[in-house]
Amino acid sequence: MKSRPLADRFWERVDRRGPDECWLWTGTQKSSGYGGIRQGSRGTPILRAHRLSWELHNGPIPASLCVCHRCDTPLCVNPAHLWLGTHEENMRDRDQKRRWGKRAGEANGFSRLTNEIVLAIRAAHGSDSAVSRQFKVARSHVAGIRKGTAWSHLNAS
Repeated sequence: MKSRPLADRFWERVDRRGPDECWLWTGTQKSSGYGGIRQGSRGTPILRAHRLSWELHNGPIPASLCVCHRCDTPLCVNPAHLWLGTHEENMRDRDQKRRWGKRAGEANGFSRLTNEIVLAIRAAHGSDSAVSRQFKVARSHVAGIRKGTAWSHLNAS
């Protein structure tokens, strides 16, 4: 069976909004936070969605360059938000925007919890195991939240 064209499969997975807004990738998300799409059938390389967007709109990416985000949203594939730069330029951009380090709580794109849920976990009665079942969160994470070592930015000052 012949695979559908890559561009067709790409656009099916893009939540395309206004020209100035982020166009969010809705397909597979890699552990890095970036979108991914298989180049062809099973066993072919997985391409980063923002890099494919650049190539679809602007042509090939020179081997020495990265596709960087102006918006700092890894799932954004809007070509107006992308620019080519060296690794050093990308790191300088990261540092100037103070994007290094972990983002805490809701600001972390991988978080499944909200501040409201974390506060509810802290207020919940029962064992860590019972609360973990109630909120569908690992027992060890509930323990960290209750001790204040996880989501510590919400600790009372």
